[in-house]
Parts: sequence; C-alpha cells; structure tokens
Amino acid sequence: MQLEKRLLLILLLNSGWASNASAGDAIDTSLAVPATAVISINNTRGAVAIIGWDQAQVSIKGELDDLAEALVFGADEGLIVIDVKMPRQDLNWGNGSDLTIQVPHSSRVKFVGVSSEVKIESVRGGVQLQSISGDLRARKIEGQLIMNNVSGDIIIEDVAGSVLASTISGDLALSVTATEVRLDTVSGDLVIEMAAIDHLAARSVSGRMEVVGELNPAGQIDLSSVSGDIRLGLQSGLNATVDLDGGMSGAIENRLSKLEAQTHFPARQRLNAVFGDGKGRVSVRTVSADITLEEG
Repeated sequence: MQLEKRLLLILLLNSGWASNASAGDAIDTSLAVPATAVISINNTRGAVAIIGWDQAQVSIKGELDDLAEALVFGADEGLIVIDVKMPRQDLNWGNGSDLTIQVPHSSRVKFVGVSSEVKIESVRGGVQLQSISGDLRARKIEGQLIMNNVSGDIIIEDVAGSVLASTISGDLALSVTATEVRLDTVSGDLVIEMAAIDHLAARSVSGRMEVVGELNPAGQIDLSSVSGDIRLGLQSGLNATVDLDGGMSGAIENRLSKLEAQTHFPARQRLNAVFGDGKGRVSVRTVSADITLEEG
C-alpha cells in the first residue's frame, strides 16, 4: 500500500495528465529509467505490446480500459511499476486496454494479466509473462524467458538463453536458439524447433508433440505424453543413448537407423539403442501414443 501511494504521488507531481486520466482515455507519457531497470506491468484485460528500444526511458501510448479507475506509473528504488487499476467486479462490459509500452533493451520485464493479448520483443534482461486467457508472444528475447498461460496459445521465436513455458489448453510453438528449454501443456499441441539442444524437457497429456533439433554433445532430451503422439527429428550423426517406450499400446517407428523396436507382453513396444558414442541421452515415453524417431 505504501509503494502504491508513493507511485500515485509521483504521477500527480510529474505528469500533468495523470490526475485527469480516466477510463477509456488516451495515454501518452514517459519516464526516465535506468537502462537495466526492472519493470512490473499489470493489465487485467486488453492488448499490450511491449517493445525494447535504445532509449533510457519507459514510454506508454494507447488507450486505457473502459473500466480503468487509474493508471499507476512510477519508480521506487529501481522498480518501475505500470498498473492499470480496475474495479474488483463487474468487468463484463466495455473494451480492454490497448497499450504500446517501450522499454530499454537491457531491462527486465514482468507482466501479469487476466484476459490479455501480450506481445513482447527485443528485451535482453529477461522476461516473465503470465495470463489466464489470451495469446502470449515473445520474440528476440535474451536471458531467462518464463511464460505461463491457461487457455491461450504461447508463441516463442528467436530467443537466446533459457525458456520455461506452460499452458493448459492452448497450443505452444517454439523456434529458438536457446539451448535450455522446459515446456508443459495438458491438451494443447507442442511444436518445437531448436537449433541446438543442451537440455529439452517437454510434457503433454493429450496434445501431440513435434520436435526438431540438433542434440549437442552430452545433451539431454526428455519427452513424455499420455495419449498424444510424439515425433522427434534429430541429426543423422546422433551421439546418444536412446530409450523409447510406447507404453501399453503405442507403436514405435525408428527411421534414424535400421534398429527396430522390441515388443513386450502384452503389446508394449520399446527401443533401447546407442547411437555413435552414446554420450547424449534421449528419453521418450508415452502411455498409449505413438513415437516416431527420424532425421530432422
């Protein structure tokens, strides 16, 4: 509460429009910040674009939610807070916010929303995005990227560093240079493309999974699914110990070598094999879904 009061005070003292800003108003304001600022953004609903730029300031342009009570925008000991304050109830009418927020390239950004479409790009200090519904998109991110969604899709492109992402009913698509990736979904599909893999862990319940990448020396891949099929494409000169388990009724197809899966009673298929020097590790397991290993 004290932090919020201080931030509101900063608004009223430093921004001529702030005391008059209300629901649905157009916003155009900025604040000088450190190049490595930590920025916290809270927007309940609407569309938000967060874009890194080479200025040592945060800029907000666009339109507030039709139900917004206030915009909190200010600094406190290195933390930059942007908070679209909303009523605690009756959020079923009107339009959500439509904001473009520009932040320093080297800043670190955390976003929290409820029904928010969020796009973020060109941020190098790390990113954390969280929403319940609405798609989340991240592009050209460095450092750690964390994304959590419930019913919306997650799309990740051109990310270096590490990725941790989860969704329940939305699809998840990833194409990155990051070498450390962990993904979870329940009913959504996973489409994963990695230039190089040090560690990939991906889990799904009923969604299908498609993975293409090159396993680095001593790299590790752990994939698991209950009823969603898994297709894994790796380099022809693979160096790894491979363990594929199709569960009670899943079929295994190995297109990367001439080795065939073994059938165990009653209908369980497994493939254990060593490719090259065997230093890497590949583990793929399903309960009742098919597994395909092929050249990526």
